[in-house]
Amino acid sequence: MTDQSLAEEPKTLALLTRTAYDADVRRYLSRRGFKVKRYATRKKIEEEVSSTRKEIFKEAETKYGLSVYPGNQVDYCVVSAGRQLGRAVFEVTDLTTNEVIIFAEAGGWTSPCAYHRDIVWDKLASALADQWK
Repeated sequence: MTDQSLAEEPKTLALLTRTAYDADVRRYLSRRGFKVKRYATRKKIEEEVSSTRKEIFKEAETKYGLSVYPGNQVDYCVVSAGRQLGRAVFEVTDLTTNEVIIFAEAGGWTSPCAYHRDIVWDKLASALADQWK
């Protein structure tokens, strides 16, 4: 996929993984213009391919899926519930080809902690928006 064709695609993603940070991930992505669906599919399709064979599959409602890997905690905040992650990763997959098309990684805090304001989800959402051109 070329960068130009990705820029023309709607910024709609389905979360493919489940983490404790999903609500934060959705919030920061929406601030960067993304629409995030909770599930990639809700519809089950049954198709008869021959008199002896039937295929059952789920039809994707979005073209792109987002996998979130929070990585390891390297520190914790004593004044809030924030945790510092050493390396968190966003991977965007084209669900029609099963190819990872965008990869972004960053470290930072999961929420504000005293004077630390570098929120890892904001960094990753920004990197994703920058590559969606």
